[in-house]
Amino acid sequence: CSKDHALMLRMKLKKITKPVPFFPALLSLMLGVFLATTAQFVITHYGLMIRTGNRDICFYNESCYYPGKVWDLPWNHIASNLAYFVAAM
Repeated sequence: CSKDHALMLRMKLKKITKPVPFFPALLSLMLGVFLATTAQFVITHYGLMIRTGNRDICFYNESCYYPGKVWDLPWNHIASNLAYFVAAM
């Protein structure tokens, strides 16, 4: 009985360790959908913030908001989340 169990575990381990041929394509699709959704959300709320002047739309903390020299973007938030972006890559 224990030999059958060990054999079954070995067979399952072989199946698990085989690479899935469509995984990179599926991962790319998921990444593209996630990035497109995120970009739409950020661009929409950034546009609303610029048009209305209401920074609460983007949930900014004014005492921590440091705009860039060229664009009115929260570079402190971008810099603080850069490590998470690099780790995800």
